[in-house]
Amino acid sequence: MRNNEPIRKLMSTEQITIHHGEAVSQARKTMAEIGVHHLPIVSTNEL
Repeated sequence: MRNNEPIRKLMSTEQITIHHGEAVSQARKTMAEIGVHHLPIVSTNEL
């Protein structure tokens, strides 16, 4: 990553979330499949 690189080049446009009732194992599986370390958690369309 270069210094001063625009955020738009680092961020993805596809939003992947997980519901607050999901199991931790499912969250880990989802994160491994898409190659991320964090997922937003939602509850009835609220973060």
